[in-house]
Amino acid sequence: MRSSPAAQTGLVVVAFAVATAVAVREDWPSVDLVFVGVLLSFLLLLTHGVLGSVARSRGARRHARRVAAVGPGEASRRAVEDERARLSVEIDRSVRRSLVAVRDLVVVAEAADDPRSALEAMQRESRSAMAELRRQLGLLGGSDEVDHGSGANGAGRPVEGPGLGPGDGQDASGGAIGRRDAVLAAAVVALTSLEMLLLPGQSGSWPMSAVMALTVLVRRVAPVAAALACASILLLGAVVDAPVGDGVFYPVVVGLLLWSLLEPRQTSVTIGSAVTLYACAVTTRFAHDPDNAPITIVVLSVVSVAAVVVGRTRRSRTRAEERARAHQAALAEAGAVAARTTRREVARELHDVVSHAVSLVAVQAGAAELAWPQDPDATRAGLHAIDETVTTALAELDARPWGVGPAPVWSDVERTVERLRRAGLDVRVATQGHPPAPLMPVVHRLVQEALTNVLKHAEGATAYVIVSSEGARTRVEVTDDGPGRVRGADGYGLVGLGDRVAAVGGTLRVGPGERSGFSVSAVLPHDRAWVRVP
Repeated sequence: MRSSPAAQTGLVVVAFAVATAVAVREDWPSVDLVFVGVLLSFLLLLTHGVLGSVARSRGARRHARRVAAVGPGEASRRAVEDERARLSVEIDRSVRRSLVAVRDLVVVAEAADDPRSALEAMQRESRSAMAELRRQLGLLGGSDEVDHGSGANGAGRPVEGPGLGPGDGQDASGGAIGRRDAVLAAAVVALTSLEMLLLPGQSGSWPMSAVMALTVLVRRVAPVAAALACASILLLGAVVDAPVGDGVFYPVVVGLLLWSLLEPRQTSVTIGSAVTLYACAVTTRFAHDPDNAPITIVVLSVVSVAAVVVGRTRRSRTRAEERARAHQAALAEAGAVAARTTRREVARELHDVVSHAVSLVAVQAGAAELAWPQDPDATRAGLHAIDETVTTALAELDARPWGVGPAPVWSDVERTVERLRRAGLDVRVATQGHPPAPLMPVVHRLVQEALTNVLKHAEGATAYVIVSSEGARTRVEVTDDGPGRVRGADGYGLVGLGDRVAAVGGTLRVGPGERSGFSVSAVLPHDRAWVRVP
């Protein structure tokens, strides 16, 4: 409900229309018409400003209550939903496209007389998908930037009276005289001079009246001094029998000074100064112009009350906006944390699902190409394995649009081992008990990541998987008898695996094996998984 120039102009037109109607009926002189019109305009604008200030304060408090009704949990939930929706689009546009392209190439290869060109295209697509996956994982796992949003608060805007209050809406006085102050003071002095020159019998009051009008110049930077100076001028004029003149300027000057004292947060000094000025203005009016004294009392009383109301509503609105901003900042931080956590979770899931599949496709396509044309059955089996790998990966992506998928069970570990065997990896598995359900996601991903790295980096090696779950811990170890070089994988898998192991209070060891090859092992405590195996 911020006052517009059109609304202010409309109020002035209404005021002068009413004044004109009364003047015609009562046969007033033009001077009285102008005086009443200006006075009514002043009161209407003042009332409009007060109502607008009250409405803005109520609106700010309502907004603060609405903001406070949203808890950090709700903000986090919304942030997670938005982030998952955004990530789903990104993943669908990049990673899924590569997997679908590989599946289409399988169809082409199966129908071709010579599948080698299609198999070469699969390998190129796999390399492209891996590069895109690295880019996605870097963005997801390493970026903490979140768009917090600007919030719909409309906060921080100062509240002003209808041309009366401090232009900056501040409580404290001080600073330099602004251009607005100078223009207003010049206008008031011009109005005073015009009235003193045109009104009969007022020309002798011009000097004292002009000096009084000049006090408006410092009403913001030194409101107490301006008010006391004005009061002194009024008293001096009464003592030396040279009072300030009559006219519209009189309530305007005193009203502006009272507003500057009472609209900010009041102190004993500002209240005392306002009372002094009010008393001097009313007393001198009764002494020299008793006919207009009641009008002076009404106008100055209305201005004083309006200043107090506007000041309090402005401060109330400011407090409400500050509360809303503080709560919105807390909600934004909660949402940012939730979004970062979601991105990291998605990065791990995306790596677990897609990196494994893409690595298998590259190995399987290369093996199928080498087998052609000497062993077409092996090539066809490789194409079938590629199709199965891609179909499984797409199904897992579909199950996560985009969030954490269903928790794996031991049969998922067995299926992963079987897929890698079909890809050509010799895997030996030994188990003693099964890990508790809360630890299965970590166990599954460790086995998947370690075996995939063996397939990629230790061609021809045999992999050994040992899973032992007894007492208060589960131990998982994947070793191979390959050359034992340090394997970087794609740079994210082992890092994500370390995060998973640490999250359940476990320890991870990655490095050369005791005799040969490479070893990835983890010890996972059951107490952090809220399960104890007998």
